[in-house]
Amino acid sequence: AAEALDDTRAVVQGYRRTTLDEEIANATRVLAAAGIDARMNLEPAAVGGPDRLATPGRHLLGLVMREATTNVLRHSQARHAVVDYGVTDAGARLRVSNDGVAGRPGTGAGTGLRTLARRLRAAGGELTWEQGADRFVVTARLPVHEAASPEGMGPG
Repeated sequence: AAEALDDTRAVVQGYRRTTLDEEIANATRVLAAAGIDARMNLEPAAVGGPDRLATPGRHLLGLVMREATTNVLRHSQARHAVVDYGVTDAGARLRVSNDGVAGRPGTGAGTGLRTLARRLRAAGGELTWEQGADRFVVTARLPVHEAASPEGMGPG
């Protein structure tokens, strides 16, 4: 029981420490290690510098980046992936796409993307995903001037 509690605490702390910048850097490394050509199109002012997106929003987008990267590695046969991230007055947008569509995406309510979609909605944003014949795209949007609500920030 003590070990299970320690494991749970470690997971929760991992969620809290997730940042978008770290997850983008990690995605670059792990996708390259898996032989996937990953291109990062990042607005310079949006990554690693002063940002108009509040810390809770950057954390939430970090979780989206982590989930999208995990999905590329586990559920696709991708050779190429593209990450686009930018912030405008209208909001922050993170888009992750890959060319490794493999079958139909899961339809269960417990999937990571569905959980994250609820959390983004609670924070005033949205998470969408779409599958085409040769591409799978995950897009997250968050407003820049609204901090995410506590309900949207708890572990998923």
